Amino acid sequence: MPGRGPAPEPEPTFEVEASAQQRRAYHAMSEPIPTPPIRTVLVDLATELERGFWDEPLWLPIGATLEGGEELWEVVSVRLSLPVASAGPTGRPILYLYARHVEA
Repeated sequence: MPGRGPAPEPEPTFEVEASAQQRRAYHAMSEPIPTPPIRTVLVDLATELERGFWDEPLWLPIGATLEGGEELWEVVSVRLSLPVASAGPTGRPILYLYARHVEA
């Protein structure tokens, strides 16, 4: 038809499927994102007081027991608190282990 411009160029196609080997090679060469270490905090469920902390993740399932000296704790609830994204330095993630004291 008269008055129309040239036909548009076809969209380029891209290969989006990467092989497992290509993905492993990419991730092996990439640098990890710097993140602050996770702090684990043991909270006494009865008093809501912090009873101890570790500067590393201590992943325990609900129902697991944790021995601290002569005390025994049963994990009843777990909560992971992530810092809010901001332009400045970010806080560290905190893993709360809510536990009740178990009499031995």
